[in-house]
Amino acid sequence: MIDVAVCIVNYNSYNDTIACVDAILKQNTTCCVVVVDNKSTNNSILAMQNNWQNRATTWFINADNTLHTNEKQKQINLIVSNKNGGFAYANNLALKFVKQNTNATHILWLNNDTYIEPTFVTTLIAQYNSITNKLNNKIALTAEEYNYYTKRKRHSGIHFLNLLTGLVFTKKIIPFHKYICGACIFVDVEDAPMWDDTYFLYFEDADYSISLKKKGYRIATTHKTHYYHKQGSTTKNTGLQNKYALDSMWKFYNKHYPNIKHTVYTLRKLQYILTNNHQLLKTLKDSYENCSKW
Repeated sequence: MIDVAVCIVNYNSYNDTIACVDAILKQNTTCCVVVVDNKSTNNSILAMQNNWQNRATTWFINADNTLHTNEKQKQINLIVSNKNGGFAYANNLALKFVKQNTNATHILWLNNDTYIEPTFVTTLIAQYNSITNKLNNKIALTAEEYNYYTKRKRHSGIHFLNLLTGLVFTKKIIPFHKYICGACIFVDVEDAPMWDDTYFLYFEDADYSISLKKKGYRIATTHKTHYYHKQGSTTKNTGLQNKYALDSMWKFYNKHYPNIKHTVYTLRKLQYILTNNHQLLKTLKDSYENCSKW
């Protein structure tokens, strides 16, 4: 039997997180819920505690990075991080918690700005079992992503990173790196690898797919269900988004494809010159120069 822990990360967007957890609680199967607050700078903690009240347990991090609480463990578990270490860091906190404090056999990482219908988890479980048996292999499963506002399909849950440009597409453009979208990932708990938390934001899912493959996972998606994504609710500043994305891109290439990093830089530089995008060109140059010092 598959028991699921649904793990989400909150940073200053408690309204989205509360709505996401509400949808999880309405699933036609009971799920353990783990919310990691990445040291929000607003009143996220209080807002979530007030909303969930006696349905949630609040956990705090000790000096030795273990967790403690003075409450009885409940269905919703709110982990208060003592730093904003980024998306991968928070995912690792959630994974450690699930392994040490729950009986969950599988973990579903879900973005906090997503909405799922009541049959989502049971359909995902059924598809996981079906695909696993068909392939005779352990899998990391995702589902189709739909735009929350337009209700139109965005992608299949799988991304393709074109290796010569560092640009992400929904279709294969050779040469490519195939990876599972970090907004929705379903894997077994026991053999789930840790995330590389040196990524602060972006490309951590592209990296995580490589870790999954090294563990023997095959990446798969299902068309039997889907999730709705508001997208980008925690990164409103476009300039900051670009900096995070480029810094993480160079980190990814330094780690996995160092020999073609300069080709990527040259092609992206040409793109921004041709589109007359001076701001992105400057951000690209600064990011590339900084990554050369890493």
